[in-house]
Amino acid sequence: MSDFTFKQRISPLDSMDANRFTKAQLAELKKNPEWIRNSIKFSNYYLKFGTLGKSIPKFSALIEVLVVNLEDLSEPFLNYDTRYPGGTFKLMKKGKYLLLFFQDHYNFTIFTTLRKYSKRKEDYYRKRIGKLFRIEIGYE
Repeated sequence: MSDFTFKQRISPLDSMDANRFTKAQLAELKKNPEWIRNSIKFSNYYLKFGTLGKSIPKFSALIEVLVVNLEDLSEPFLNYDTRYPGGTFKLMKKGKYLLLFFQDHYNFTIFTTLRKYSKRKEDYYRKRIGKLFRIEIGYE
């Protein structure tokens, strides 16, 4: 008998618990083109992440994409979505936006993000509903 055993390749797109990957598994996953494509960047650490004083989730699954008019959203919701320690991200006064819902599979928290609408962006995100995204903080 051979001592060699085949290891099943782990894909971040199939995993429901990406926050539990080992460093070696994460290094392997980063070589996957899907891994690079499925990331979302945030310019600040937003309070909506609900992890003040804790670590930010490394991965979250996109669970919904809605097209909304900014002027139809309530002031309390906009305040929730745009606040970060020391300020508020400034959005346009009105216009079409994508409202994305993400779920952290480690502790099942949900957070949203608003992105300026384009048909290309809508198609991009809709095709990735149910897929994991790497969360990147500190980018413009």
